[in-house]
Amino acid sequence: MPRVLLALALFLAAAAPARAWEAKAKNVDARLKAHPHPMSAPQARKPGWARKIKDPAAKVHWTERWKGRDYVFGVGLVRGVENSALRVAAAEDRARASLADALAAPVETREGAAPIPEKRVEGILLGSRILDWYADADGAMYALAVVLP
Repeated sequence: MPRVLLALALFLAAAAPARAWEAKAKNVDARLKAHPHPMSAPQARKPGWARKIKDPAAKVHWTERWKGRDYVFGVGLVRGVENSALRVAAAEDRARASLADALAAPVETREGAAPIPEKRVEGILLGSRILDWYADADGAMYALAVVLP
């Protein structure tokens, strides 16, 4: 009997959590359809995208290409906020700020570097979506945002 329990414990420890997924462009459409509430079904392990950011002031973003389209991801982190709704909103805002940082970078043209107009960045951010959240045991809240192509 103890061997059976040990085997079961090892199996459950190795099994992926129900909501676990990584920030991959190929998964964005399915993830947007699922779009859970930030406090539902917490992940058992910190996802890889949340490991990319350690400092709340950092603006972490990256681009991934899938089927000829570019997806821009941004991560936000907030610590030290007790109110859960405010913590979620702040993490989401910081994820969008990471997207704005990525999108506002100067674009190389024939004439040299030209900044993207601020109105365009605002319009793109209005179309951004929050894909996922992760609440750490220490109370930190992470949010993952994406700009759809």
